[in-house]
Amino acid sequence: MVIAESIRSAIERRNQRREEEARQKARQEGLQEGLQEGLQEGLQEGLREAHRSWMDWNRRRVLAEKQGKTFDDPPPDIPTD
Repeated sequence: MVIAESIRSAIERRNQRREEEARQKARQEGLQEGLQEGLQEGLQEGLREAHRSWMDWNRRRVLAEKQGKTFDDPPPDIPTD
């Protein structure tokens, strides 16, 4: 009886440990996936913002050219980080 209870207890502890390890692994994978998605979204938003900046700058440049005005606004900064 004591041996059976000891074995049952050991098996239960092992199963609990495996379940906890599986939860931790799933949590870590979820964090990594969320981080990747966030980075991708941030990159896409940054590209859209840069595109809008350049398009706005170019629109102003073309308009000044059509109006015969001097256009000396510097082009938008290119992020380096």
